[in-house]
Amino acid sequence: MTSKKLINIHIRELISIIANKKKALVTCFLVTAIVAVIVSFSIPRIYKSNVTLSPESSVANGFGSFTSLADMVGLNLNMATGGDALYPEIYPDLIRSNDFLVSLFDVEVVSQDSTLRTTYYDYIKNRQKTPWWMLPIGWMKSLLPKAEGGTRQHGGAPDPFMLTKEQDDVVKAISANINCGVDKKTNVISIEVTAQDPLIAATMTEVVRKQLQVFITNYRTNKARSDMEYIQGLCDQAFTEYEAARKAYSQFSDANQKTFLPSYNMKREGLENEMILKYEAYRQLSEQLQITKAKVQERTPAFTIVKMATVPLKHSNTKKIIILFAFEVLVMGAYLLLIAYRNRKQLFTFSWQQ
Repeated sequence: MTSKKLINIHIRELISIIANKKKALVTCFLVTAIVAVIVSFSIPRIYKSNVTLSPESSVANGFGSFTSLADMVGLNLNMATGGDALYPEIYPDLIRSNDFLVSLFDVEVVSQDSTLRTTYYDYIKNRQKTPWWMLPIGWMKSLLPKAEGGTRQHGGAPDPFMLTKEQDDVVKAISANINCGVDKKTNVISIEVTAQDPLIAATMTEVVRKQLQVFITNYRTNKARSDMEYIQGLCDQAFTEYEAARKAYSQFSDANQKTFLPSYNMKREGLENEMILKYEAYRQLSEQLQITKAKVQERTPAFTIVKMATVPLKHSNTKKIIILFAFEVLVMGAYLLLIAYRNRKQLFTFSWQQ
């Protein structure tokens, strides 16, 4: 037969030991409460503003029923039928890209009390409040040697391909403040921006939304806009040539009104035919230009704003009572475990069961 080793816990002994240390427990409780209150009041307030929007679907109407079935099994027919590589699921990755984040550097932000007006880059880099326990860490970092090119060059646009150390730190901070999520079933996009000022949080939420819409619109209309610009160039050239041919025909006709020689008539007919050909070329290009303009408009996505961004009225910090409770549970729990460990011989005995 095998025997099992049992651990016997003496609850009465534990209660007795705790009762004898009630003064130490009360002192620990009060000290923990004071520390928790200091910590909770030292954490800078943060505010969150969010916006929800829904882009138009790129799936053809004929695939509507298949899309519903595909959603049930987690497939996305937008990729397969829309011919569009920029589907909503990659919008969060787009917002976290250097190209997108660097474009936010020069956005002007104003604090709610109007005492601060600066760029978002300067706000993130120099205007952030930090708790007191982070000051020694910042001081130690300041003692470390800075990497070459570690400051932003004023007057020059930052290069997303080759950021300086300072710019990279700001990019990471901005990325941490922006959260983008996409509902895979409805493709509804949610954008949330966190800042230490409520007005700046709402302002940057709107800026991020507009920047995302502009980027998506430019991407989806890029081919159509290139075609339109090309046709526009040809149309302008054709109009210039038509005007030149019309002017040459008019001048020749005016200068030879009383001339009936066959050679003059042939030249006038040649100039007239050339003018007609130039006009037909210009007319056809004008029609193509209108078609390409319509195509650009057709490819421009529409966004429905489900929920507008608003200036938050309350901060989004963890409630102080929760911080106090968490501190008390952790510290008092650790203290009780320490008491149990120091008195383990009295509290725990072992026995063997056959």
